Amino acid sequence: MAAVLCRDARVSVADAAREARVVSAVMFLAMAASVNVAASVDETLCDIRE
Repeated sequence: MAAVLCRDARVSVADAAREARVVSAVMFLAMAASVNVAASVDETLCDIRE
């Protein structure tokens, strides 16, 4: 089932899962930072992109 969800044959299921965990961790840390308490979700995402 997991292989069916993989959109790109060049990326293994394990690599996709690892990248998803990294992205989730970065987003969690960015949203949990005290400097971003008053920031909107869009502002936080913009900061992450930069």
